[in-house]
Amino acid sequence: MLPHPNWFTLGADVRLFAKYNVCGVFSEGAYQGWGGEMGELRAWTLAQLFWNPQRDDHALIREFLEGYYGSAAAKPILRYLELEYGAASGAYLGCYTRPNAPHLTFQVLAEAERLWRQAEKAAAGDVELSARVRQAHLPVRLAFLRDWTKLRAECREQNGAWPLSESRKEVAAQFAAVCEGVPGRDWTRVTVLNEPGLTVAKFLEQFNVDPPRVP
Repeated sequence: MLPHPNWFTLGADVRLFAKYNVCGVFSEGAYQGWGGEMGELRAWTLAQLFWNPQRDDHALIREFLEGYYGSAAAKPILRYLELEYGAASGAYLGCYTRPNAPHLTFQVLAEAERLWRQAEKAAAGDVELSARVRQAHLPVRLAFLRDWTKLRAECREQNGAWPLSESRKEVAAQFAAVCEGVPGRDWTRVTVLNEPGLTVAKFLEQFNVDPPRVP
């Protein structure tokens, strides 16, 4: 569920497979439950590319963002994708997100949080679009919760402005509230965070008490 910025390599990958006459591709996503990082974007874009590998994958991504999150929210979300992709450029991401990944530094995540807040504001007033944006925002919040102490230290070292509540417990409660979803929309409920089956409740247990404040 953590940010994994390989979105803009999908088209090149599929075209490479087609060039060498690969006759079948299995793209494994976050099958364990709802809330996988950009799962809907990946599934739709790959489906279009498997049908026609020559389609412009960047144009497909923009089309999906506007159709799924709304044209207003799509703008900051696209900037978020470009931000994360640029930060990870040249890095080996692997199957799972590595510690100290370049796209999960304080500087990058603080800007990512700002962009997602813009997207949430843009989608406010539409229950469906708002639920989609809030769910897609979760991976950035997950990164903050997972690496809270490290990110707080980076923020101090850089004289940065912390973009969230000073209380990790409060941020964890906000995360839990979004994972609870919207009544009547089962797809908005997030219960599992990774392939081994880590539940939201189990993950958030460690944040029941705030860490000591560091000047």
